[in-house]
Amino acid sequence: MESGGPDFEILHGAADYTTEELLEQCQLNAQSLMLAVASVMTGDEWPDALAAVFARAWETDRVWEPAEVLDATLTNLRAFGADIVKASFAQDPPTATVRHLPDPELVEVLAATPAQADAIFRVSAALAARLGMTLSWQGAANGEVTLTIAPAGARA
Repeated sequence: MESGGPDFEILHGAADYTTEELLEQCQLNAQSLMLAVASVMTGDEWPDALAAVFARAWETDRVWEPAEVLDATLTNLRAFGADIVKASFAQDPPTATVRHLPDPELVEVLAATPAQADAIFRVSAALAARLGMTLSWQGAANGEVTLTIAPAGARA
């Protein structure tokens, strides 16, 4: 009986992943983490608490324009894996449509509820509020999500 070696074969070692594969893995991990947080946190306060931490890295002491907040939000959503379908920064109020966030297969595998699946948008809305904006979002049957940003107190 031989011993010393593993009883498995590594088909794709950690050092062999491409930058694109690692980016996709990172995006899915970030989405999974957000869905996990949403599944274990109770109440409606946690998105604001999470946004308060994120806001530490933002310039919250200056006035932001709605289009700037939308652009920054889209940058963050892209980092999580969203695809931008369209963005209208000059429109009043600015709007954009994204898709693939969260990843529908990941939502299914993690058995996330619709409220949990909206976690990234809830945190984004809380962050936008810290910048003096109101972010609203509307999901469509095709999985696309339309975002609207308006100054707080204005109708989004």
